[in-house]
Amino acid sequence: MRRVRLSVGFADLTHYTKTSEVMEPEAAVLMLQERLEAAGDILVRHGCRIHKYMGDTILFASDDVASAVQAAREIAALPAAEICGYSVRWRVTVATGEVVATTIGHASHRVEDILGATVNRAAMLLRDAAQSPDGVAFCPETQQRLGAS
Repeated sequence: MRRVRLSVGFADLTHYTKTSEVMEPEAAVLMLQERLEAAGDILVRHGCRIHKYMGDTILFASDDVASAVQAAREIAALPAAEICGYSVRWRVTVATGEVVATTIGHASHRVEDILGATVNRAAMLLRDAAQSPDGVAFCPETQQRLGAS
């Protein structure tokens, strides 16, 4: 277990649950896979690490604020898909601060993870990202550090 300072982000697809209820299950999974790959390509290109997938959400982190913010903006700018009257698009957040990096879980399934208030702040920012015209939201520390870099 170790404490580290990271810029942590969530990328979440809007309306995925609603569209997956009206699409054939295989088509919904293929649509999700295509979007996860597109977002993942951006994250990797900017040096971010993908920590895990939670359904249609990606938890990612970077040591560099500017890289995390640029990746977030590019993911949010990916074209939306219009499916069954829903606009499926990314909303993305970044929060910067201290996290605990650790291996956690039951002995039968342990995983590397990041935990703490910074991760929680990034998750809570998804509401703000949903209201933002560009689909992104950043915590005050991220904005401050971005301005200083």
